[in-house]
Amino acid sequence: MKSSLKRAFLLSIAVLFSAALVQSGFAQTFSASIAGVVTDPMGSVVPGAKIHLRNMATNDTREAVSTSAGTYKLDNLLPST
Repeated sequence: MKSSLKRAFLLSIAVLFSAALVQSGFAQTFSASIAGVVTDPMGSVVPGAKIHLRNMATNDTREAVSTSAGTYKLDNLLPST
């Protein structure tokens, strides 16, 4: 009985280790995101603000509109200036 318990323990450690390795493999991406909050000079959020982003190297442009909470997020951006 002790050997089966030891075997089950080692198997569960191996499964957890394998899951950790697989999970870290998906973390490698070649894109970036930019997120923020649009506020006015008084510090209040600005809903519906138009956000324009331009990649200085490629002249690629992206647009977003801030939410009712003033937040925005631009995804799948190539790393650049």
